[in-house]
Amino acid sequence: MSKVSASHIHMKTIGLIGGFSWHSTVEYYRLLNQFIGDEFGAEHAAELVLVNCDSRRFKDLIDSGDREKALGILLSAAKRAESGGAEFLLLCANALHRFYDEIQSVISIPILHIADAAGIAIQRQGLKRVGLLGVRPTMEGTFYPERLKRLGIETIVPDADDISRNHHLIYSELEIVKFADETRTEFLGFIDGLVMMGAEGVILGCTEIPLLIRPEDTNVMTFSTTEIHCRAAIAESLRK
Repeated sequence: MSKVSASHIHMKTIGLIGGFSWHSTVEYYRLLNQFIGDEFGAEHAAELVLVNCDSRRFKDLIDSGDREKALGILLSAAKRAESGGAEFLLLCANALHRFYDEIQSVISIPILHIADAAGIAIQRQGLKRVGLLGVRPTMEGTFYPERLKRLGIETIVPDADDISRNHHLIYSELEIVKFADETRTEFLGFIDGLVMMGAEGVILGCTEIPLLIRPEDTNVMTFSTTEIHCRAAIAESLRK
């Protein structure tokens, strides 16, 4: 039996830009619906608009240096989500947030930034220095350090060799759902290395990493950006 009558539930429609990779987009879809079910009863589901993109096409454009065409894919997707009824937007990949300002400029609905959601979750735990793992554009970009700094949180990234290794493993294994035990061991080593550099916790700043590393795999406090982003989205969806 439903915890709450459907007629008494007000939900804003969540827009999702997915496909980077589609496996983590499935996790977004699962978690958003699970969290609504947890709140109101298992037969309830989130109000969603999903625009799925071809990750390979996007990456080929980026790799060839055609940033404008790659950005065009995201701008088109955002506009389609808005026209489909989305009231706010999630970019279902950390690295896409380097295009946040450009995407936000072409739509009238807000984008819920993944680094802001992560920062609030970290702040709640009272941490001041956190490590960041992800693909190269995330670890070498400014969007995490700048947004976390506003909350009084310092961001630590691995050295150049480990950044390259992270990037390679995510693209060559995690994004094609290859989760090897030796790769898990490597990522646990990256986490330990960040702790040795002074991190009090570690952001799993690629939405595929939480599919490999679970909280019980390490004694270090980790932050699944997929789960955090989804919880923030549900809170926004239910906000009157």
